[in-house]
Amino acid sequence: MFPLTPIVRNLLFINIGLLILKPMLGLHAVDFLSFHNFVSPLFFPHQVVTYMFLHADWGHLFSNMLALYFFGPTLEYTWGGKKFLQYYIFTGIGACILYAGVNYYEMSRFTDNSDEYFLIANTPMLGASGAVFGLLAAFAMLFPNAEMVLFPIPVPIKAKYLVSFYALYEVYAGIYQNQSNIAHFAHVGGLVIGFLLVKYWIKKTKW
Repeated sequence: MFPLTPIVRNLLFINIGLLILKPMLGLHAVDFLSFHNFVSPLFFPHQVVTYMFLHADWGHLFSNMLALYFFGPTLEYTWGGKKFLQYYIFTGIGACILYAGVNYYEMSRFTDNSDEYFLIANTPMLGASGAVFGLLAAFAMLFPNAEMVLFPIPVPIKAKYLVSFYALYEVYAGIYQNQSNIAHFAHVGGLVIGFLLVKYWIKKTKW
């Protein structure tokens, strides 16, 4: 792993700082910055970006920032800061759009005035998970044979296998555990957009 790089450092500061300031911002400000489905009266276009810098609590923040800390510097060193930041934002937006699409499909099963429809449309999403899963996809594609240890499994696992397994789990969890408060399809969106973007860059630059 490379030392902490400038863009990763700034992302860490922003995410940590916003969680510290969250009680001072108030519920209305947090709601304004969190993502709501496109059909919700609480939706604003900026939310497809701002949602990825907010977190529900310290546990939520820690898991995302730990992944950013471990995988981000290697990718930023490989691509450069500008390209790394573009990738991070694009995968976060892509994750948000896929999540919104799945939510819209779920809402289509209910009438507009039902409690279920209202709940799905107005439940906010926040967190950097979509962009972080994009980083996992990029790392597995660029460094497929890098070995990682996943607690509590003591045996090193190659990145390509670990991320592939994680992707399959997220699809399964999104389908069969969709009542949880985890946006599994946002994770899948980050993986998919990340995979497509890296493939495009490799083809374009003849990596």
